[in-house]
Order: sequence, then C-alpha cells, then structure tokens
Amino acid sequence: MREFIYYSRTAPTAGNYIKDDLMDSGRLDIAIHSVISAFFLSHNLRADTKLHLVFAGPPDPVKHLEILPETEGKTGIDKIYLNKKDIGKTIKKMLYKYHKGEKKEVFPGYWIEKKPLLKLVEELSEQNKALYILDPKGEDIRKKEIKPNPVFVLGDHKGLPDKELKRLKKICEPVTIGKKTYFASHTIAIVNNEIDRRESEKLRSASEEEKQKPEGVAVFIDGRNFYHSTKRFKDESFQIKLQDVVYELVGKRELINVYYYNALLDKEHNSQTYKMHNEFLDILRNIPKFKVILCDVRKMEKEDGSFSYEVKGDDIYLAHDLLIGAFDNSYDTAIILSGDADFIPVINTIRKRFKKKIGNGFFRRTPSYKLRQSCDFSVNLGKIIRKLKERQK
Repeated sequence: MREFIYYSRTAPTAGNYIKDDLMDSGRLDIAIHSVISAFFLSHNLRADTKLHLVFAGPPDPVKHLEILPETEGKTGIDKIYLNKKDIGKTIKKMLYKYHKGEKKEVFPGYWIEKKPLLKLVEELSEQNKALYILDPKGEDIRKKEIKPNPVFVLGDHKGLPDKELKRLKKICEPVTIGKKTYFASHTIAIVNNEIDRRESEKLRSASEEEKQKPEGVAVFIDGRNFYHSTKRFKDESFQIKLQDVVYELVGKRELINVYYYNALLDKEHNSQTYKMHNEFLDILRNIPKFKVILCDVRKMEKEDGSFSYEVKGDDIYLAHDLLIGAFDNSYDTAIILSGDADFIPVINTIRKRFKKKIGNGFFRRTPSYKLRQSCDFSVNLGKIIRKLKERQK
C-alpha cells in the first residue's frame, strides 16, 4: 500500500462552499486532478493506494478526507462508482456528511473528520510508516531507497503550511522528482510511476530467483500403507531403508521435509514388535528433515478372539499438512506415498489454487488409478526399491 497526503490551504471545508466553478472554489480543481492521478489507470482503479486530502480553506478548517475506494462487491452496496466527472460531487457529499467530533464513513472507503496536517503525519509516524515529503532540495527519488508502504506528503500551488513545515521535515525524509516544478497531480503520477517500476522490477527479480532456485520437494508418507506394501520386497539380504527411498524419489531436487504418519503398536499384543517399531520411529526422528506424526489407533476384536487394528486420522493429518505447506509456500512439489483416493479433493485444490505440483508414489498391488490421474505425475515405488536392491549387491 502506498499513500499520498495532499494539503490545500484554500480548498473549502464545507459542502455549501463548493461552486460550479471549481477553480473559484478554493482551487478544488487541483484536488480533483490529484484524486485522478492517485487512483485512475486506463480502464481500471488502483487498489493499492490511499489518498488523504487535507483541506484548510474556509469556513471550518481543517478537514481530513481519507479515500481508499472499495473495488470489490456490488455498486451502491459494497462500493460506489467513482468516475472523473463526479469526483467534485463526491467530495461535496463528504463535506456535507461531516459530523463534529467523529470520523465518519460516508461511502465504503471514504472517511471524513477534523484533523490538522501535522496531527495526521504524526499519527502515521507512530504507526511506523515510511514518510517522505516532496521538496525541491530533497534527494532524487530515483536514487532514494523507498521503504515498503510509503507515504508521500505534498502541497497545492501555495505549498505546505509555513508554521508546520520545519516539523514536517523532521518527521519526513525529503525527496524530489526533479528541478522543474510540476503540478500536484503530475507529481503524484510521477511518484506512482516510480513505485510501479520498482514493484515490477522486484517481481521480475523474484521471478528470476525463483527460476534459479532448486525445486523444493516435500514428501508425505502413509506409514501403514508403506509398511504393508513393502513386505514382499524384504529378505535376509536386503533391508529397506525409508530414507533411501525418499532420497531416490527427490533426486537432485531440494528436500524440504518428510512427514511420516503412523500409530503406535499394541504393547500388550506383542511387546517385542512394539519395541522394534518404537526404535524405528526414533531412527526416523533423528534423520534431518524427517517428522513423525503419531495418530490414533482403533483396536477391534474379531469373532475368533483375535484383534485387528486401524490407524485413525492419518489421512486428515496428511491432508492438513499438505494444504498448510501449499498455503505457506514451503514446497514447490509434494509427493504423496499412499493409495488413498480420499486425497483427491485436496490435491485438486492445491494444484488449482496454489499452482503446486503433486506426485503420487505407488505400489502396483495397492494403487489408486483415480489418485494417480489426479496428480501431475506418479512414481512406481516398487521399481525404486528394486533399483536400491540391485545397487546393494
């Protein structure tokens, strides 16, 4: 957000002081041209700009008109239609709607109150705004570092108030747009252009950096599915290491994080297996960038007296972390090691809304065709494991 403070010594401070001749109405024409330069683009309105009009003319100075037009919603309800012809009428209505002792919203995004220029600048300074004052003796704006969310202070044809100018220069950093004297509206247009150019350059630089940055990959593993799917690959001469499968998946790309979802085993059922599983989880926790997420487990007794176990909530945790990672932009690509088609809705959302690539690591005996089709790519994990097995020989 950029802000402009336009100060006029002569602009009227009551609606009935505005005549048909805007030049004869305290040079309100300058304020109107400033509004146009602040907000209007070709066939569009700026949504990143706020304008403060500070009028010190008769009969009741000083009035502060704050304008941040709403650009979304239904005209007449959520916003008003601002056009160049009606700016004078809009200002006139705002002045008529002034209520003593309060800051009143006349239209969505259009506020009026009584407040002097110095008070306004001091309040913005207390909000840690980067304040700049247009001054012929200031530093060239093209050489000046302009901090984020800047506020630019300028006056009308008569300039800023002499009594407050010294104090303003202590609060604001002086900048100039050149040796020639420009209209206030032209000055706003030039400053807007300078900020536009800088923002475009930042976007271009960010885009170049993004191209040069290695692709960041996050891996999400349905632990129970992975365990049961890899049983047939195990033998006395080969032990599958989960981290080796992950590193093979990621390749030369940058590994961001690995999320492993599972539940603790039933200690009463088999204390030895319970111990081995806990030791395995501890190994994962000690691997850099690996995170173990423990879920609930449902224990169900069968008719023959034996028990079956079902991990509960692992799909919810995985979908949550997948979505949060996309929202936080923590990865470029996510690879899901699962055969659960329930992930399809969140995958579709992430691909469409966040433009992330999603891959599916699958085993041929437990694949979900629909899940694979919903992803950008799929990887046969069985082939990776056989490749690791061959490499180990």
